Amino acid sequence: MEGKDRAERPRVEGDALKGKRVVVGLSGGLDSTVSLCLLKKAGAVAIGITLILLDRHSDVIVPLIEKITEKLGVPLIILDQREEFKKHVIEYFVAEYRAGRTPNPCGMCNRLVKFRGLYEAMRRTSSDLIATGHYARIVQKNGKKFIAMGADRKKDQSYFLALIEPELLDHLYFPLGEMRREEVRKTAEKAGLVDLIRPESQEICFLTGENYRDFLEREIGKRKGRILSEEGKILGEHEGFYRFTLGQRRGTGVAGGKRLYVLSIDPVTGDVILGDERSAYRKFLEVKLLNQFEPLAEGKTYRVRIRQNHEPAEARIQKLDEQNLLVSFEMPQWAPAPGQIAAFYEKDILLAGGIIEKAFN
Repeated sequence: MEGKDRAERPRVEGDALKGKRVVVGLSGGLDSTVSLCLLKKAGAVAIGITLILLDRHSDVIVPLIEKITEKLGVPLIILDQREEFKKHVIEYFVAEYRAGRTPNPCGMCNRLVKFRGLYEAMRRTSSDLIATGHYARIVQKNGKKFIAMGADRKKDQSYFLALIEPELLDHLYFPLGEMRREEVRKTAEKAGLVDLIRPESQEICFLTGENYRDFLEREIGKRKGRILSEEGKILGEHEGFYRFTLGQRRGTGVAGGKRLYVLSIDPVTGDVILGDERSAYRKFLEVKLLNQFEPLAEGKTYRVRIRQNHEPAEARIQKLDEQNLLVSFEMPQWAPAPGQIAAFYEKDILLAGGIIEKAFN
């Protein structure tokens, strides 16, 4: 692609990183550890930053990270963000499910907790950049920096960054953006770091192995209700509407017959509606914009992602007011869930992010 719209990656590698002061968010996992290793190798003055988000982090994760930073010869700063995490992530998570919605705790944590903490650490240490282990890239378009999808599309995490504040873009660097996961693992092996890295987990970080439905039952209590067909026929009962999410098929408690999917959840009556696969598709969304890296143009077609593993789909937008958009997909999309992030892309460049408020036909 030629011309002024071409997106290029800013040159902050090699010699350009030498001597740069970079705060690196460390979780003790593979990706953040290798990011730190690569920055050290490039000659950056790296400073490890660990955010204490939960009580157990002090006893479990911090000692692990101390071993990693000691091996790499990097100073470590520990920031206590337990109060912020509880308010902006855990309480938000519970409140959204209580309202019959499906939240995205990682996206909200990035917006209100992690990157704010890292930015503050950057300022306090007079550093130049913030680095994390996200599989995403920083590119330039018309002289301005943007987040773009990572080269490894299977691991791409740009979706989770759709809500972070635009002011951060000039300070962000993602060392793994051009790498594939296999390369990252090999880098850790060559550096002798594998034995120090904590195992990867796909669970929500504050659940510690607990099923999220059981966690919500403890927080919200049992909210028994009816499971209904689209026609209003009673198919069964449930222990709590928060145990369901739109598009869900397994674990509904309704067995036999054709496959049925969750179509809607009413937190007031407690009713959960099931129907066939075709009934779960939606053509329109109402989205509350929280963030624009570039103003979205009314009537223009963008690629819109409605969940992490969703292939972005083409859609036009219409402004309803200063903050809310009507999103019209060219083709109906499978089970968009209110509460999830809607991320707007131009090709692979992330332009904006918001929260799905409604999905309808």
